Amino acid sequence: MPSVCVLACFSWLRRKWNSSPVVIVGAEDDEYQPTIDDVDSSLVFMYTPVTEEGAKGEPQYKYTDFVRAGND
Repeated sequence: MPSVCVLACFSWLRRKWNSSPVVIVGAEDDEYQPTIDDVDSSLVFMYTPVTEEGAKGEPQYKYTDFVRAGND
């Protein structure tokens, strides 16, 4: 189901080494809690501004370092 955007759309994507980013299903908020599936991946936060009239702006992206498994 497509996300509903109100003044902004948020998406999180997962990028494995040497591959294109893939949308993380259900990760459509401004915060995301990494899971075991994210280990050895870079996370991509995508923010798309939306005007009050519903027009979408240019998406902005921010990449993380590659996620490593921890011993917490």
